[in-house]
Amino acid sequence: MTACEATAPRARTPVSRPVAHEQVGRDEIGVDPARRPRPVRDRERLVPDPGQRRGVGEADVCVRLALPGVDYVSTWIIGTKLSATILFVCFVAPALVVTPLWQRCGLNHDKKRGYLLASVLLGVGALAVATARSVPTAVGYAAVTVVGVGYAGAQLFPLAMLPDVASRNADAQTRVGLYTGIWTAGETLGLALGPALYAAVLALGGYVSSRAGVVVTQGEQALTAIVVGFSVVPAVLVGLSFIPLARFPLTRG
Repeated sequence: MTACEATAPRARTPVSRPVAHEQVGRDEIGVDPARRPRPVRDRERLVPDPGQRRGVGEADVCVRLALPGVDYVSTWIIGTKLSATILFVCFVAPALVVTPLWQRCGLNHDKKRGYLLASVLLGVGALAVATARSVPTAVGYAAVTVVGVGYAGAQLFPLAMLPDVASRNADAQTRVGLYTGIWTAGETLGLALGPALYAAVLALGGYVSSRAGVVVTQGEQALTAIVVGFSVVPAVLVGLSFIPLARFPLTRG
């Protein structure tokens, strides 16, 4: 019995061949040409300039700067009970209506022009808010609505342009993870810089923080700082974002 077992052929254990390092690296950081994703349509293909992230970053700070200013403007500039709610609705609600229109604009024209147009509306609306202390309240609400329209486009187009940025290489290697990480870091930075910059503007204007049980009044400079931080500073940031975005080329084919 033992002799039979010794002479019987043994089943070979399958041995997996080591995968070439080059192939592993290719699977980890790239996409095989056979599984290449659908190419971007010619009219949507954008080859970005390295300054594109800087332009979007300035717009991020602008948007994050305007959001905390809604409460200050409603409390100290308009001063009615429903002003905070109305301002927030004017700022956010237009996105429900105009986002499909911005999408159609990007398809019929191109994403860069749509983004620039949205930025212009965002900046012009912000500048119009600077007159909130000397115009009827309805005019201030209308200006914030224009800001909301531009804000909707400023949120849509950068995200629509991100896949074009990640897939711009001719060898079909994608860097979606890299660009998504950079994008997330930029948005996080904008979340931090926006409120910090608005707080700095308020501090320069001598804004007095409210305290429990104490009636606080704001001086003329503090009221001006509230309006400037919500209007002029975001408009300046939008204007600065045009510099790198102007170098963002649109190519066809």
